[in-house]
Amino acid sequence: MTAPTIYYSDDAGAPVVSQGADSLYQILRACLIDGYGSKTAAGWSVVYDDWATNGVLTITNALATGILGLKRFNETTYGPGLFVCEAMIDSVTPVNARSGKYGINNLDSLTDSAGYQRAQFSPDTHTNWVVVANDNTVLFFSGPSSGLYSAQNQSNGGVAFMAFGALVSGVGVDNDTLGNFAVVGGNHRLSLSSSYSYGLVGNVGSTSASIGGGTVFYKDGAIGVGTLPQLLFPISDQGDQLKFTTRYLPLAPVSVVQKRQNVSGGSDIGLLPMLFSCREMSSYNTTVSILTVQQYFDTSLMSLRDSITVGGKSLTLCSLGWYSYAFISLDVGDWL
Repeated sequence: MTAPTIYYSDDAGAPVVSQGADSLYQILRACLIDGYGSKTAAGWSVVYDDWATNGVLTITNALATGILGLKRFNETTYGPGLFVCEAMIDSVTPVNARSGKYGINNLDSLTDSAGYQRAQFSPDTHTNWVVVANDNTVLFFSGPSSGLYSAQNQSNGGVAFMAFGALVSGVGVDNDTLGNFAVVGGNHRLSLSSSYSYGLVGNVGSTSASIGGGTVFYKDGAIGVGTLPQLLFPISDQGDQLKFTTRYLPLAPVSVVQKRQNVSGGSDIGLLPMLFSCREMSSYNTTVSILTVQQYFDTSLMSLRDSITVGGKSLTLCSLGWYSYAFISLDVGDWL
């Protein structure tokens, strides 16, 4: 593991994204693989970079727990297609690949139709981005500066959040083993909702399996079912239905689960051990959520830019959309 680095779209030397279809490729390549300006790369490795010819990039983390793939879609309004796989035979042929709720045998079947995993990123409107990453896990934020950097933004300004890489596994896979890899968040719809992160932090609003986002990957052909929306706890306003006991202060690590609306129980994907939050920092009560944030994070501070110390940990605040907040630990011990 390595300590996380924070990359900003306004850093000196940061990539200036040129077109919607290529934007996420440019950002991830710069932050995770190549580095830029005074900032070194997070430490991921390229499996194949076939972007120029076939519009496919595959990368892997230091623990080699899985491979993340990007596939360019022709339209430029929304983010590219995403898939996770065990290996690549060549630049366009994955082994045990999954995109959203579907297993895929070849990348020809990964299209911009509903149900496949897409990045939760709209480069035509999200002119600012922040990547918080080490060599195994990535947190990606995008949106207007008013949403990204304001600790008390009244609606979080359409901030989009997505994470990918290794988790503290909740499915019995060792943290450093092939198969411990997931995409948290993202989009499965034909078009992005204006409520970019609502599916992760609030009431999912529907029993439809196409609502929400995320791709869960297991090795050796045992592909996760993945037909349920993902939610984050203890932030989500449905946390009581999963009988999570951590509800009040102090902060607790964020867990990723899959569940349907108004159905007790759920499938535990794992912990994002670097994210800390509590139920009171959620969208279910806007006044309470902002007041709770202010207990920790002074209104003069900027989220994702300034840091505080709580319980001996160095933390920065982040918005997850819709009045929902979490703290990102910058301590290396909280990152895989």
